Amino acid sequence: MSTPNLLPLMAEILERYPRLIVPGLGAFEWQYQSASLENKGQLLLPPSYSLVFNPDLREDPLQLLENKLVQKEFLAAQEAKKTIDQFVAEQAPLPIMAKEGLLPTLEATFKEHAILAQNHYPKINCQPILRKKSYLEKGVILEGRKKKTTRGWYLMAALGLLLATGLATAPWWGPQPAANTRPMPSILPLVTEQQETYFGLIQMQRQQLKNEMASQALAQAEAQGQMGIALEESSGEEQTSPWQKNSAGSLSSPLAQEEVVAEKTAKENQEEISPKHLDQKIVVIGVFKEDFNTERNKAQLEAMGYKVQVKKLYTGLYRVAALLPAHPHSRFEQELSRIRQEVIAQAWVAEE
Repeated sequence: MSTPNLLPLMAEILERYPRLIVPGLGAFEWQYQSASLENKGQLLLPPSYSLVFNPDLREDPLQLLENKLVQKEFLAAQEAKKTIDQFVAEQAPLPIMAKEGLLPTLEATFKEHAILAQNHYPKINCQPILRKKSYLEKGVILEGRKKKTTRGWYLMAALGLLLATGLATAPWWGPQPAANTRPMPSILPLVTEQQETYFGLIQMQRQQLKNEMASQALAQAEAQGQMGIALEESSGEEQTSPWQKNSAGSLSSPLAQEEVVAEKTAKENQEEISPKHLDQKIVVIGVFKEDFNTERNKAQLEAMGYKVQVKKLYTGLYRVAALLPAHPHSRFEQELSRIRQEVIAQAWVAEE
């Protein structure tokens, strides 16, 4: 292949790609020059591209990739070559894919010509098709700098002062609505995740205490049996008026007494709510990002005898808690409590 036929081929490749690598010789690549101003005449030079030769890129990039796969990835030579061929086939058409025809011919042609071998390469007169031309590429003459007078400075300062005064005083954004005395809601979350976890535990403890008190009251009522019924009948016979006498000797309504008793009971329950009164404690197993088969895991754990609670937090996470003995006395009970926590935690971690 002669040089006149070689140059159009190289120009065609370099119009489409930023670099042309000739194995064993070097690489032709486009060098970008940004727009700049000349000192004389204030001429704006447009951004341009110049074709340069880089003799450092002499090795075939596919050969380098094959050596890397063989030496560092410990692949066989045939397997590495097959992998590279598959990779090249999946990519866009690159100049290196013409390796079988064009590049060896280029290499042989450069070796045959002594001028080319001495790095006297012909100038390729072509422009890369990268973007449309704009007015910046046509050479624009800019006006020189003009001295600003003192009058201009004073004028700019006055305009700035007027603008600042207008922004500070005049309601340029429109009439204001009537004053609103309600406080604006905070943009911060009202309850953090730790606080919500704590409140959830307290709520579970309260519910558990209520259930225990109800079961104790039911057991006492069953134990008393006929005694409670006899007391009710005798009290019904004695009470002939809806009004009763209190300790001070004045009349009072039974409805008012019921309200006082209810308030007293609620206050006593509130004071008695404490983990030390419970024979079980709430153990938070973990907080998970998603609901990993919650119903199935919960049903399996409850079938094994565990009491499990799954609650969705306001952050979208799911908190898994279990009801375990609060004060294990022996080492065996302590170890059993630890194993129970691990079993419940693994039911969700395995899904994750």
